[in-house]
Amino acid sequence: MAAAAIVLAVIGWFVAGNWLEARSERQASLKWAAEAGAAVVAQAPDPQIARVVSIQTKDARATACGWIDLGPGSGVVPFAVLNFSSPYAVLPVPSQDSTKAWVDAAFEKQLVLRFCQPRDRPATPANVTEIPLVDGPLKALWSERGSDWAIIPVPQDAGFVAVARRTGGGANISPVMETAAQAEIWSRSDGVAYAEAENAKGRARMATYDACLARHPRGDPEREHC
Repeated sequence: MAAAAIVLAVIGWFVAGNWLEARSERQASLKWAAEAGAAVVAQAPDPQIARVVSIQTKDARATACGWIDLGPGSGVVPFAVLNFSSPYAVLPVPSQDSTKAWVDAAFEKQLVLRFCQPRDRPATPANVTEIPLVDGPLKALWSERGSDWAIIPVPQDAGFVAVARRTGGGANISPVMETAAQAEIWSRSDGVAYAEAENAKGRARMATYDACLARHPRGDPEREHC
């Protein structure tokens, strides 16, 4: 009887411990979701009208992915929130202000979807607009066997641009060309030297950033300003 009681006590302790651990992880996940949601709303063009549609956390404190409604004119877009020393939101904001701003947002959308694979984000809302001739080629830039350049149309039938990933973040974007063929030719001629120059600037920025991190270890308030 005494042995049975001990066994039951051990099982009870084990079950209670697992329950408490799961509850703690759940609470940490909920807290992280709230912090991530606040971070992405704060980065929206108009935080007063922006609304998180859905959010899903990964590893409690590592990444949060989801969809946010930015309001009229921008609609629903994906987002990723990364937790370094503080939450940092990656949020593509559709813009008609300039061709570059529009392309940058389309490029960042695919970056977010690269961070947030389908298993890491909530289901795509029904009112999300896809542009196959833009989303497809830009998505290919992030695949392991993708091309170096994507040729995409730009709004209002203005023409075509060549887009490539830039070392250190962001995109290398060609001037607007009348045809897709012209944009592709540029990517294999003038675009080579242009990309090399921009990538060199990116490498310099990364070196400066790494040096700053080395000077300010984790816990140093100045690290956030690197």
